[in-house]
Amino acid sequence: KEGIPCSLVNARFIKPVDEEMIRRLEDGHKLLVTMEENVASGGFGERVRDYVEDAGLSLQVLPIAIPDEYVEHGNVEILKKELEVDAESIVKRIVSNYVRR
Repeated sequence: KEGIPCSLVNARFIKPVDEEMIRRLEDGHKLLVTMEENVASGGFGERVRDYVEDAGLSLQVLPIAIPDEYVEHGNVEILKKELEVDAESIVKRIVSNYVRR
């Protein structure tokens, strides 16, 4: 809808990180977005970002996760919006981080 070409990879597990897939994504992609309903600290996105940096890949990593802070109890949809992990907030973050080739 935003005119950004993308690929979708189902990362079914956090360990081990599929390093081969990440290396393949480097060809044809500049931005790698990880999304998880987990805290950012110690999560999948952090592991992927660390691998990309350690391997010297030319990918920008945008981890989308729950901030590592106390989250009030309440309506899940409202909380997701407040934490910017709802669909609208995610799209805005991706669009603002997307680098056109």
